[in-house]
Amino acid sequence: MVNLTVNIAPPLTGVKGEMWIMFLVGGVGYWYYLIDIPTSVNGIIGPFGYADGYPFNIHQIRFPEQTIGGIVYEAAETNGFTLYENWTFNVTLTPKEETIIVGTSITLNLSPSTVEPQGAFTWSGKLSRDDGAGPGSQTINLLLNDTAVGSTNCDVNGFFSATSIAPSAEGTYSFRSHFGGATLRLERLAASMSPEIMLW
Repeated sequence: MVNLTVNIAPPLTGVKGEMWIMFLVGGVGYWYYLIDIPTSVNGIIGPFGYADGYPFNIHQIRFPEQTIGGIVYEAAETNGFTLYENWTFNVTLTPKEETIIVGTSITLNLSPSTVEPQGAFTWSGKLSRDDGAGPGSQTINLLLNDTAVGSTNCDVNGFFSATSIAPSAEGTYSFRSHFGGATLRLERLAASMSPEIMLW
């Protein structure tokens, strides 16, 4: 029998691990589950005694993906080892980076509401996250008849403003603001389109 110890970082309590063993079949290694090992207490498992009938086979302690204290930790494992001496292992559990999709909405206002051909007018509006947090500085596309005619950046709170020149021909035109989405560290801001405004 050998004594095995695993030091877990961060020093978590309740980490679950499993003992696995490799058997060679036709020159190919296959892993097989053996037993559950004791759970961690303040980042330490063991020392605990272990023995089986295959001391010279390669063994491994595996930690499946698991949730502790509301945090999901990625799977981890020790190096392979045999059962001819005592072992101490150091294993780091890494929080799993899950991408959260956050919905958004965007508004648009035009000022003035009517303008002469090739006159100046202002686009303004706000990009909002569904969770109420500020969206950060993001690119806002300005669409005329569903074709991009420019872009601007909103401020960290989502407000944006830009000035453009009206088309040279009189008529009725469609205006929208559009946010194409963005990937942050652990979040994905969904794309959004403002309601259509018809002017002239």
